[in-house]
Amino acid sequence: MRFPNRADIKRSHIMHGLSLLGLLIMAYLTWVHYSPVNSSLCNLSPNFSCDVVNKSVFSEFLGLPISILGILFFLSIMAIPLLKNVQKPHALIALIALFNVPFALSLTGVEIFYLGSICVFCEISKMFMLGILALAVKESHSRGHRLARNHVLWVLLLGAAVAAINYRLLA
Repeated sequence: MRFPNRADIKRSHIMHGLSLLGLLIMAYLTWVHYSPVNSSLCNLSPNFSCDVVNKSVFSEFLGLPISILGILFFLSIMAIPLLKNVQKPHALIALIALFNVPFALSLTGVEIFYLGSICVFCEISKMFMLGILALAVKESHSRGHRLARNHVLWVLLLGAAVAAINYRLLA
């Protein structure tokens, strides 16, 4: 077993910081979703409005606000390294983040092509997710835990299937 070096520790701290910031953004977006008034901090214009996106029919998946799913994602990223029985925590984090990529990209497509409005905080949280993915892959590789190609493919396909189901439910 290899002990973490400074770079490993720095990557882990950055990953936790991104998770915490993502968690705060998702909590705020959940509040925006349920708030009766349109008063989001990121209502910059009709083309850049968190309210337009977070109060649309596309803002929920199976009756849950997508921001709550984001809260669960960021909490899981913070919790996984604390679990003692997880052998390769950074590989698991990478796979969980990878699963979310197709869904997140489909939501960006909905913002652009259906709603005509971008939720700035939503997109920032997606950048955090991609940053976590990159850091987790790097950390996993630095510890000698390579992600198997077939695992990556299946996780991406499963994420794409969930995105397609969400699209079909809302179309």
